[in-house]
Amino acid sequence: MIRYVAVLVLSVFALGAWAQNSPPQGGNQVGPNQSIENKAALMKPDDPNSVRALVDEVFNFPRVFPRMPSLMENTAKDRLVQAEILYQQGKKAGVQDGDVVNVLNDLAEKLGAPAHAKTSLMQVRDLRMSLALSLPKFMGTGIARQGAAIGESISPTMGPSQAVHLMATLIDQKFHNPLFQATPEEWDQVSHQKFIDEVQASQERLARARANPGPPTGTLRAGAYPAEKRRQLEESLGRSISALTLTDGLNLIDQAFAKLGID
Repeated sequence: MIRYVAVLVLSVFALGAWAQNSPPQGGNQVGPNQSIENKAALMKPDDPNSVRALVDEVFNFPRVFPRMPSLMENTAKDRLVQAEILYQQGKKAGVQDGDVVNVLNDLAEKLGAPAHAKTSLMQVRDLRMSLALSLPKFMGTGIARQGAAIGESISPTMGPSQAVHLMATLIDQKFHNPLFQATPEEWDQVSHQKFIDEVQASQERLARARANPGPPTGTLRAGAYPAEKRRQLEESLGRSISALTLTDGLNLIDQAFAKLGID
C-alpha cells in the first residue's frame, strides 16, 4: 500500500508538469476537466472572483443528477467560496477525508439509499488519488504531506472545493462505475485491489502518453452498464429527493457543510 501511494503521488506531479507543458489539442475545445484545471491555475486567495470562478466550474461539472434549484445552489456556492478563501489564506483548517466519508454515509442513510451507496475511508482516498491524476492542478494540490518523504501516506486534509468535487464525483461513480458499486466492506476487501490494478494500468498509459504527447486522460472507466444497481440507486434516491421541500434541501446542505467544517 505504501509503495502504491508513493507511485501515485509521484505520478500526480509528473502528470501535472506534463499537462502544463503539453500543447492544446483539438482546436479550442476545452473539456470539463481542463476547465477546472484552468480556473485552479488562476485562483488567488486574495481574489474572491478567481475563487468563485473555480467554484462555478465545480458546480458546472457534468453530473448524473440534475443541478439543484438555483436558490439552493447559490447558497451552497456562496458558503463554499467563503470557506475556500479562508482555507487558501490559512485562516481556517481544511476538510478531513474522514469527514467526507461521514457526510456521504449520513446522506445515504437519510435518503434511504442501498448499502452499496455507502463508502469507506479507503474508497474515498482511492478516488481522491485517481482524481489527482486527471486534475493535478486542482485535486493534486496539497495531497502530499508537507515535508513528507517518499513512501509516506497522503495528507488527510483537502480544500473545501476539493472535498465537494470529490463527493460529487464519488456519487457519480456509484451510479455508472461497477467497480465503485460496492459496500464499504466489499471495497476494502476486494474492489480496492482491482482499483490498484487499474491504477497500475493507467501508469502504463501515462508512460505511453508522455512518449507521444496528447491531452491528459482520466483514470476511471465506466465499464458495462450496471443496470440493476443503478436502478436501485435511481429509485431510492429519486423517491427521497422528490419528497424534499426546499427547506429540507437547505437543511441537508447545512448539515453536510457543518460536518465538513464549512460555515
